[in-house]
Amino acid sequence: MADQRIEPILAESARPTAVAIPAPVGVSVPGFRRRTIITGVCPTNFAIAYNDGACPTSPNVEAKLVTVMVRMKDPGSSNTDVQTLPVVLSTILVKK
Repeated sequence: MADQRIEPILAESARPTAVAIPAPVGVSVPGFRRRTIITGVCPTNFAIAYNDGACPTSPNVEAKLVTVMVRMKDPGSSNTDVQTLPVVLSTILVKK
């Protein structure tokens, strides 16, 4: 389920004219919750946020950290089950 969210983002970002991240894919699996976070990061140090002030300034975001987390829901509830560990996939997309 996490990879189903990462793959469209990678495909869209590979296009030379791509400027936007695609909308969330409408895939849902009963009993699980998926969360996607896309953050601009410094292209020379991925641990620094793009707008942190420690990154060289540029008019465009040149690198993005994409993190997808999937966690089980509590049975009969829309809340996640804190007793389970989430599956976390992260990737960095860098402008060529």
